[in-house]
Amino acid sequence: MKRNYFITLLILTFCMMPLCAQNKLYVISEKATLPDLVNLCDDIYPYNGGSNIFLNYTYSYPDGVYSIVDSSIPVSLIIGCSIAYDSCPPGTNCGGTLCCQEGGSRSLLDYDLELSEQIIINEGSTVSCGGFRSADPELQYYALLVPLNSQLQRNITPCSKDALFEMYNGQVNTINNISWQYYDINNEWVDIPNFQNQYPLVASVEDIFGTNYSSFFSDNLQLQYKISTSFSSTVYFSEIETFSIAPCTPEISSVPTISTSCSNISDGNFSILFERPLEDGETLSFFLHKGSPAGPVYNELEQSFIGNSYTWPDHLLEANDYYLYYQTDPNGSLKNYGPITINSPTPVTFIATWISDVDCYGDNTGSITINASGGQGNYQYSINDGLDWFSFSNATFHTVTNLLATTYRVKVKDSNGCIAQQ
Repeated sequence: MKRNYFITLLILTFCMMPLCAQNKLYVISEKATLPDLVNLCDDIYPYNGGSNIFLNYTYSYPDGVYSIVDSSIPVSLIIGCSIAYDSCPPGTNCGGTLCCQEGGSRSLLDYDLELSEQIIINEGSTVSCGGFRSADPELQYYALLVPLNSQLQRNITPCSKDALFEMYNGQVNTINNISWQYYDINNEWVDIPNFQNQYPLVASVEDIFGTNYSSFFSDNLQLQYKISTSFSSTVYFSEIETFSIAPCTPEISSVPTISTSCSNISDGNFSILFERPLEDGETLSFFLHKGSPAGPVYNELEQSFIGNSYTWPDHLLEANDYYLYYQTDPNGSLKNYGPITINSPTPVTFIATWISDVDCYGDNTGSITINASGGQGNYQYSINDGLDWFSFSNATFHTVTNLLATTYRVKVKDSNGCIAQQ
């Protein structure tokens, strides 16, 4: 009767840095159950006709758990075959009461497995053992390469709504031989009620257990996954990962901003609209960074308020990008929002041109033309260093006439009172 080879190989890992982090290779295999013959071959395959066929298996990775550094691994499977006779035919080498004649071999797999690659071989194969004799041995093989849990992108102190692990390369992988378990309130390892075969486990505590999650486990959440197959009793377990579930900090829905009144004045501000009101006694800690997420801490506050909106109390923000980090005290999940961009109007600028001198000594026949731009329009000018102000006769320019021969200090401002910096 013809027997099938069934080989399943699945590999999944990633690099955190130029050199890959430590990975684990899990291997489970099952070969034909046949009597062993010591000092000859691995297994005996009965053959009618006064002789026996012996099989030996060569794996690059036999059953076990391996530490792997590389991002790809060579996997090879070879079945060798030889014949043992009750009496020694001519040209054979005797060993004890039996004689063994070398036969043939068949390579089932010789391949470099890359990241996130799955190979399935399911076909009948024949191994030639010399002469007219052959064998159809059965072999099942499973291999899985994954990163250590400690190398995954994870949230050690998530709130009940946060994903425990981050997605791998923007996706969730399905691995049928992985089952996630948690340490339950009765101090036993139990399969989680859903999200089996998902890797990594991109789900929150509430996704897994519901809002009544605290009734499923005590204190911290402990997770592990087990690897098993239908053809073998071998079971492997990953290292245990522990999560401390933190209070859920409210999410920010929007941040309306107020621009600075002038380009050179720091009076910008913003308000924060949260997705929910603060609960009784809930306090938030805020850390405001200027310029970049890693920029200096511009301000630090601890605040409780009523409702779901909060206006930043410091009305002295200059035009810049700000990044807000905040959390529910004392151990809530840390959140961030940004950039919060405080804009400013364009600077007020002007050009003053002396267009005519006085005709005679003591006359007031001089004139100056002022051209302005930027700011918020509705310009005013001063020719005595800001003591007196007068409106432009046109939108962007004005001619000042009836001037005596002297020195004039010209200034221009817009409707916000922003004075051009000359």
